[in-house]
Amino acid sequence: MKRIVILIVLGLPFVVNAQYNQEVGLLFGASTYQGDLTPNNNRISTGPLHQALGIFYRKSISSKLGFKVMANYGTLSGDDADSKIEYLQARNLSFRSRLFELGANLEWNLLGDDSRIQPYLYAGASTFYFKPETVYNGQIIELQPLGTEGQGLEGRPNKYRLLSFAIPVGGGLRFKISEHINLGVDVGIRTTFTDYIDDVSTTYVNFTDLAAGNGQLAANVSYRGDEVPGIQDDPRIIETGEKRGNSQAQDIYWVGGLTISYIIPSKTFHGSPKLRKDFGCPAGQ
Repeated sequence: MKRIVILIVLGLPFVVNAQYNQEVGLLFGASTYQGDLTPNNNRISTGPLHQALGIFYRKSISSKLGFKVMANYGTLSGDDADSKIEYLQARNLSFRSRLFELGANLEWNLLGDDSRIQPYLYAGASTFYFKPETVYNGQIIELQPLGTEGQGLEGRPNKYRLLSFAIPVGGGLRFKISEHINLGVDVGIRTTFTDYIDDVSTTYVNFTDLAAGNGQLAANVSYRGDEVPGIQDDPRIIETGEKRGNSQAQDIYWVGGLTISYIIPSKTFHGSPKLRKDFGCPAGQ
């Protein structure tokens, strides 16, 4: 996956040329995630929506094919308190993570650059940074350094990386409101290569072993049923190997929203009779 991202980025100077439209723009929207801490992890379900911001550069390769590089910032979160499933409510885990994404997409413009209304589809590759945190005793705690699933202990995996890769797939609609301004909407799903955006993936390590190996705090936040009124499960009853998350499904996140972009003047755009007629420009200019 890393090689794909590198090849796309390195190939940008070769596919970008001076023959077609270019635009730079901003995205104002929302981000959310799907994983082990969404309300129902047995079917499509997402966490809360959070504000997201992005910037992008797009270059046409042909009338219907474009190349876009993007950078997005957002937030992802989930909470067992919102679950509809009783055993997940008893687990009582929660997380929040900042999201930094850098990616590149190939974009198919269904009607072509000469159309004022431009529906499009895209797919590509991205890399993203995340850092799951939770609130414990009123303090914000970083989860990855703790090893809440026994990461680093004998027979357990190493700590997961906070930098991972994803495959963005999505679509949108652009509308030319003037010769040089596009307004639009863009929505995309990211299938990731990590199951730890929420710090939950595999199985528990029993409280005593986890506390001895990774510290008391790791054991305290690994299972938090003892903090739920009416449940009060003792975390010491959890045995090593009991299911904590669904490791068969990688985490997913979404980024989408409204876009505004500036179309950089180019010979092709100014020479397009259809667009020049649409915006009332003299045919010879």
